[in-house]
Amino acid sequence: MRHPIKEGFRIDGLIGSTWILPHECDLLIKHANGGHVLEVGTASGLTAARLAASGCRLTCIDTFIDLESDHVLQVDGDRWTAWRKNVPADAVLWRGDLTSFVANGARWFDMVLVDADHLMPNVAYDIFEASRITDTIACHDYCDWWPDVARAVNGFCRRYGWEITDSDDTMVILRKA
Repeated sequence: MRHPIKEGFRIDGLIGSTWILPHECDLLIKHANGGHVLEVGTASGLTAARLAASGCRLTCIDTFIDLESDHVLQVDGDRWTAWRKNVPADAVLWRGDLTSFVANGARWFDMVLVDADHLMPNVAYDIFEASRITDTIACHDYCDWWPDVARAVNGFCRRYGWEITDSDDTMVILRKA
């Protein structure tokens, strides 16, 4: 497995950076199929912008708790400002976590992308919460460099009867078996 790119990469015309590689985003677009996508961990909104450009409707979630981190400021600048400039005006943003979003009456989504906190038990909880509002979950950073993501995905699949049905690099697509 490859090491995550420390600074991420940029997409022309957008502000900030992303760690979702272009071919991983293509996999998302394929499985989203122009539907309504919930992105958990939107950061600067570069993936959201690409999904919107493919015809998807978007709802995005992020706590933006890292806005003052030196690393975030060096790589992305202000993620909140970047998100507002990158993502179409008709996208919905929930500033908070997936738990509060689901508790406040989240509806069904065609796909949920989980790419927020990469540590147990948070990633496991995000995957479980996502399974309550979709039958297609995409998880980013399923690799040796983020072992908690892989452990959470594998444990969730074993416990709840889901399986990895497609993958590309560090992006996996989960569906009920």
